[in-house]
Amino acid sequence: MDAIRKRKGLLTDELIVINAEKQRTLKRNR
Repeated sequence: MDAIRKRKGLLTDELIVINAEKQRTLKRNR
């Protein structure tokens, strides 16, 4: 259970970071 929760947390964290970087690049390009 803990391992799955940790794995899900890491995946969500990665998605958040990727989305943040995408937004940053989009703002920079505009």
